[in-house]
Amino acid sequence: MAFEDLTDEQQLALLEELQAAKEDDWKKTFSNYSGNVGIGLKRRGRQKDASQGEPLCLVFQVRTKKSNLKQPIPPHINYKGYQIPTDVVIEKAVKPFGYRYGDRICRQGYSSTYGSAGALVSMDFGSEGGVQVFLMSCFHVLFSNYFKLENRNKPDFRVKYYGNNEAKIINLDQQGLQLSQKGFGELSQQVDIAFAKVLQNDYSLYQNIIFSRERRLNAEDLRSEKLLYTYGAKSKELRYGKVCVLNNSRNIGYYFEGSRKQILIRHLIYTTPISSPGDSGTAVYTAEGDLVGIIIAGGASYSYVLPLHMIKSRFNLNINVI
Repeated sequence: MAFEDLTDEQQLALLEELQAAKEDDWKKTFSNYSGNVGIGLKRRGRQKDASQGEPLCLVFQVRTKKSNLKQPIPPHINYKGYQIPTDVVIEKAVKPFGYRYGDRICRQGYSSTYGSAGALVSMDFGSEGGVQVFLMSCFHVLFSNYFKLENRNKPDFRVKYYGNNEAKIINLDQQGLQLSQKGFGELSQQVDIAFAKVLQNDYSLYQNIIFSRERRLNAEDLRSEKLLYTYGAKSKELRYGKVCVLNNSRNIGYYFEGSRKQILIRHLIYTTPISSPGDSGTAVYTAEGDLVGIIIAGGASYSYVLPLHMIKSRFNLNINVI
């Protein structure tokens, strides 16, 4: 059976398996590979309406498309007897969106005055603390005080929360959602995520950051170029864009008092632009109101989303959208 004859679910599973097994090796093998790869549809040379019939492929981000390279990325990669198709796109610089995080942490009601820098989630701590409500946002937003020059060479950052031993977070504007000065989070190859405990019990003013269900994107969402929506803290307007790539590994540049450091974050969703600088942490959702994840980085022509299922798998907690 050819790769093209597999179902979408089988193609996606095989591509994820191949990516996990060979991604680090490709950096040593392909001379133009930047280290960033994901799963999508071939964009170059296809017919306008051909997306429904063609297979999924590995989408490599490259520094150059010159043909005289010593070992360029081939049009197909052999894996388990299948010829896996590839595509290449030119790499562009990506930076996080958290250093200007807007003048409010959330948008109250449906007013056009406020934007969202997170989503409300509940966590069950069992006998140690019961069910508590948190604002879920980016580590580089809630813990920006960790980005000091002396911390630049640390492999990752984990601010842990156990019982009453809670870490202090930055002083947030509390004219929107009232947040505790305590929280936890992590910045690593898996996540850029943090949680701040919510103080008040009345969430009726914050319907825009409350979601009843989560949504994990699939191959059909790629084929249909499903629309995703945001309402960012900085942009303060409803924006929407198309899903382009799933399971994307991406080098993101973080600044430590002016010194830039690249951190490779895996399993991201790559979309057309749905955010602006200052929108880090804003919720990303479907037209049905299902929470997909949060914005962590982007540029003029793209946005990167950390999916909720990766956040939930990283923390040994029962995280539920409200």
